[in-house]
Amino acid sequence: MTQVSETPEIEYRNQKGRYPWWVKTVDQITTETDKEQAERPHITKSTALYARHTTREDYETFIQDSPAIGLKYHLGADKMTALWHKQWDRMKRTIEENQPGHTLRDWQFNYATFGSFLSFDVNLDKLTEKTQYVNLVERLGIESWQGSRQEASKTVELVAKSLGATQVGISLVDPQLTYAEAQVPEELKYAITIACDWAPEGIKRMNTPLGDTAVFTAWLRMEKSTWGLKNFIRGLGYQAKILPAPQPAYAVLSGLGELGRTNRLVSPLLGTTMNLLTVATDMPLAIDKPIDFGLQEFCKRCKKCAEHCPVGALSMDNEPSWEPKGEWNNPGKKTYFEDSPKCASYCFRQSSVCAICFAVCPWNKQDKTLLHDVSKVLGAKLPFATKLLVKMDDMFGYGPTKKPDVLEKWWKMDSPLK
Repeated sequence: MTQVSETPEIEYRNQKGRYPWWVKTVDQITTETDKEQAERPHITKSTALYARHTTREDYETFIQDSPAIGLKYHLGADKMTALWHKQWDRMKRTIEENQPGHTLRDWQFNYATFGSFLSFDVNLDKLTEKTQYVNLVERLGIESWQGSRQEASKTVELVAKSLGATQVGISLVDPQLTYAEAQVPEELKYAITIACDWAPEGIKRMNTPLGDTAVFTAWLRMEKSTWGLKNFIRGLGYQAKILPAPQPAYAVLSGLGELGRTNRLVSPLLGTTMNLLTVATDMPLAIDKPIDFGLQEFCKRCKKCAEHCPVGALSMDNEPSWEPKGEWNNPGKKTYFEDSPKCASYCFRQSSVCAICFAVCPWNKQDKTLLHDVSKVLGAKLPFATKLLVKMDDMFGYGPTKKPDVLEKWWKMDSPLK
């Protein structure tokens, strides 16, 4: 395997068998883009990390003294503090009322899974030094592993999936898509994006503490798979680090799905219910092409995610737009821009990831029934059938539930998160 040049040689992976026949590989992503309008994203303006530090007992002082980044940048410290109080007041009330899906047992399981996620508070690279991990190339003073790009890509995919990833896509690092505040070494030219799906029983219970555990346990798999993959690549003699960037962009580039009405990834296999994280490396890899499964026309007609958003944060427009809703959006693409601060504020005060918009998406059917296979084919190939498919989705009762008996059934299952 040769060293990477400044302009990496492009070799595409064999896509045979990656997707069903109705998913096409394409040369360009299906979302229209305009590089002249595009700007590098800013982590300071992103609302994605609103949940960090909210478990601190000294949060009121902390949020006043901390930099104005993330949700604080848009709302200010006083409103953040008010939301923090509402969060804990609501939690106590639901526990005292013994609300189905919000009991003490439910909430504590939520925090047990959330608290198991290390990356918010721990430098995993430093933690690796305290484990039994050995970098054999460094320890033994031997040559880096050598192999073809196809073999290298197959290898990293196998390792990532063995460690918990559901899907893996590979693309090139685009400096325009990395956060402006971050520096990515120029030699890291390949992006390995990992998707970890949510458990269906958790999806049924979205916007409850139990539903959140499906997201958090997927985080744990994502953390394990990316941490292990980085150490594996480093042990072969190459560099690897987490890519500081909006993850849906790289997921789209690497053919894991298309950008949907939520302004997030929709996969033809997993729908919207997954976590994403990308590892950048200098190991030369064969990359994947973007895909097209008819989502752009489907999302124009469906609107189910926007209709079910409890705070109206998603666009109900009939067509995607070039005009961002606010500073939290990245210009340069034609999409359905969302009101992220409105969404994050609701999630904050609910102490929930909410994700109702993800849970109601008709593409989320992960069970392999003939009806669902036919529905996906119709959705991909016959856009005019979208509304019919949405009605069928509602008729069969898919998506999140508020039924007490369904919520309480969780604790009678053997292993609801598998």
